[in-house]
Amino acid sequence: MKICHISDTHVSLGSEFQQKTFESTIRKINSEDFDLVIHSGDLTTSGILEEYKEARRLTEKIMHPLVIIPGNHDARNGGISIFSEVIGDPSGVIEMGDAVITYVDSSIPDSNQGRVGMLSFRMLQDSLGEYQHKDIKIVLIHHHVVPVPMAGRE
Repeated sequence: MKICHISDTHVSLGSEFQQKTFESTIRKINSEDFDLVIHSGDLTTSGILEEYKEARRLTEKIMHPLVIIPGNHDARNGGISIFSEVIGDPSGVIEMGDAVITYVDSSIPDSNQGRVGMLSFRMLQDSLGEYQHKDIKIVLIHHHVVPVPMAGRE
């Protein structure tokens, strides 16, 4: 299984967004033979509708199966409900051959912090139990689930 992982593209309508670089990355992704492309959060900068529409326009150019989960930037300004409407389910399970991919929304609205709450934890637990026979189990979460050494947040 060949997976392409991208994250933190921070699509915005401002000059800080590197649209040409993102479009070049999409062309490179499309030139390769990936089984799955994963975008693990912070698709947008501010979580507003216009950014989500632009992000969708860009990510629709990806010619491989694509999973996008929200990050803390996506959950700003009420963006998590917009994420669901424009991008899709923020949590779910995908079965692909010998693999199962479980993705959970770890964002907390209008916060840089993240967590896997009880409902998401149960979904994750159920998925890993149901698909324990799968050789490959992938779990996608935007936020760190263990401290990052020397980051000041141990």
